[in-house]
Amino acid sequence: MQNSLATLNSSSKPSMQLTINPVVFEIDPESATHITDGKRAVTLSQTPIGLDTNGFVLRPEQISSAAVRLENGFATIYSNKIKISVNGMTVVDNCNLKGGDQIHIDNKVGPFTAITVINSDAS
Repeated sequence: MQNSLATLNSSSKPSMQLTINPVVFEIDPESATHITDGKRAVTLSQTPIGLDTNGFVLRPEQISSAAVRLENGFATIYSNKIKISVNGMTVVDNCNLKGGDQIHIDNKVGPFTAITVINSDAS
């Protein structure tokens, strides 16, 4: 399965919810559905999405510092033996992500942001 990319418009006040088509998987409504590096949003799936210390989302064949994937209905981030923190709290091994979570990897770059995309037909 290929990752979907969405362009994010910049604004002075970021929004953590976007309205587009619903995601394919059964996902807990609290869970993040996408990760953004500030320039693009990558749709999470059961295939791991790699993140690196330079602030980029990586291609599958590249070695990553952290990986995010959908697992049991939640976005889960895993550390690859490097310090990662979510909302200022150090992650030991892994943790679930919710929309709006700020992810720092090795304190070297600005954060990745976990976002939640909601169904445009939701009432």
